[in-house]
Amino acid sequence: MSKIKPGDTIVEVLFAVSIFGLVAVLILNMMQRGVGISQAALEVSMVRNEINSQAEMIRMRMSESQIRSSGNLFANNSVFESYLLGSSENIQPFDQMVVGGKCQIPDNSFIIDIRRGNIIEKSSGRIVPAGVFPRLVYNNVEDSNKIEKGQMFTRAEGIWVQAKRVTGEGSINDDRFSAIDFHIRACWTTIGSNRPITLGTVVRTYDEI
Repeated sequence: MSKIKPGDTIVEVLFAVSIFGLVAVLILNMMQRGVGISQAALEVSMVRNEINSQAEMIRMRMSESQIRSSGNLFANNSVFESYLLGSSENIQPFDQMVVGGKCQIPDNSFIIDIRRGNIIEKSSGRIVPAGVFPRLVYNNVEDSNKIEKGQMFTRAEGIWVQAKRVTGEGSINDDRFSAIDFHIRACWTTIGSNRPITLGTVVRTYDEI
């Protein structure tokens, strides 16, 4: 007569596998969320560096212009004159940087090539939404003298600047004009987020030193 050996039933096995699967999914979800938070923090740090670079370039350009010509950065510059002669409503409100879940880059925005100091307008088609995070992209130029290698500006992704007159009247060179606000903005979508991240700052410069 054979003896019956006790063992786990199919129901018990399925229950154990279900518990294991639930715990595994929770752990993986926590790990993914942690990676997403770390990635977002890294991107924010890198974007802040890009914003600070734009701010420093604006200050440098303004200082150079004042020292050399006793004027402002936009003297005899029709492009920026058209920006600054506009009303304050032409500056994109911070809460309108994202519309319909997408970053909105205003038409009257620009960026400064931090390696050459050139002004790049959005109309050039070289200010585009961020593919990864806001940054200035430079191509790898091969030069036999290695002078120009990696120095050619390609595009700005997800970062832009707008300029606004804050006091004064008349033309750009009017003595009553005293200050300009530069609104530096960045917008991008990071891993694990269904809404873009927005960052920004304002740099104020003055005509006189």
